[in-house]
Amino acid sequence: MPLLQRLIRHPFRPAAGIVLPSEPGSYGDQGMVLGLMALLQRQGYEQVRLLQPDATTNEFRPLIQPHSQIAFDEFFLDDHANCVRELGLQHLFFVGADVVDGSYGAPMALKRIELAKRNLDMGGRSIFLSFSYSGQGPAAVEGAFSNLSGAEFFARDSVSCERFARQTGQSGAVVTHDLAFLCPKAKSDEIGDILSAILEARRKKQTIIGMNFSTFAIDRLRKGLAETDREVLIAQVCDVVAHSIPNCFLVLISSDIRSWETHPSDQALAQLAAGYLDERHPGVPKVICSDAIQYPALITLAEELDFIIGGRMHLAIAALRGGTPAAVVKYNDKLTGFYWDFFGLGDELAPSSMDELKISIAYLKDNHTRLREILHEQLPRLLKERSLEAALFYPKRT
Repeated sequence: MPLLQRLIRHPFRPAAGIVLPSEPGSYGDQGMVLGLMALLQRQGYEQVRLLQPDATTNEFRPLIQPHSQIAFDEFFLDDHANCVRELGLQHLFFVGADVVDGSYGAPMALKRIELAKRNLDMGGRSIFLSFSYSGQGPAAVEGAFSNLSGAEFFARDSVSCERFARQTGQSGAVVTHDLAFLCPKAKSDEIGDILSAILEARRKKQTIIGMNFSTFAIDRLRKGLAETDREVLIAQVCDVVAHSIPNCFLVLISSDIRSWETHPSDQALAQLAAGYLDERHPGVPKVICSDAIQYPALITLAEELDFIIGGRMHLAIAALRGGTPAAVVKYNDKLTGFYWDFFGLGDELAPSSMDELKISIAYLKDNHTRLREILHEQLPRLLKERSLEAALFYPKRT
């Protein structure tokens, strides 16, 4: 492209920094960061700097390096107050929804707010992207946002946007689509055999169902059932699917590799489900996805499924962007706003109890073909109406 044409199409873009999420274990976080990097490349940025306020190792590099089309380098912010000046940054993009409202603790959120303030004081743009806001975080974080003048806020659902404006006074927040909608998709060796198995299941006219178990979702289903173990809930979900959709092929998916002492990883829960299916439903064919399958490949995989039953919002995004319907256990408000804002799908697809989940499974069984048609028709329009790229770089003048 000639230089003049390039300058007209992409005006000069100043140095940009992406302030990373607090932990790299969620493939949803990976999808958001890669989506933002793809957006910046399309807008003419030639390099970005990944800033890690909470880490001293390059844990994000393996998640970004194979997929990014834009040059990047990393910096660990021991002295975050001076990093903006030293690195010559002007645009700072903050990614990591749970950090915004202090869900990971006040220190991480306050560190980012201070970094945003320093950048604004020096004449830069400080932009918070794809965030949810529960309104239940530390009071110090809410107060710090109330006093942050000049920052730009792009929530990923209207529930968060309205609550954030009400509780912080930041009335200029805008609702746009999640960054993960912009993440480039890819294939990987980890999904090759799974795609072949799905193709064989198609020949047998089986219903191909993605299943994901997260601790958040299972614990939500346990609410009011204090004596019910997680294993029992997983078994109940497997029973419902096996009995109500007898000619099915199951793909057990992990979307988050993090685990704590009382918080098993998605993969550990998938293995529990597989063991139960082997014991009680040996005739149900299934595969377990490796937890090494990263978000770009997860998008490719999700497109090949008839529908998904899961416990992760960004897994639903991976599915829905390819036209695959997904029901996700409603473990907090971000799922409510996400579904209602962007897809107009009813309560049937955001269950919060075991009885509601049974309804969701039946609804998907009977309506997944129609829902796929609706998504293919509506998604381009919805993403255009809530375009993050347009809101960031081509805002409407008032």
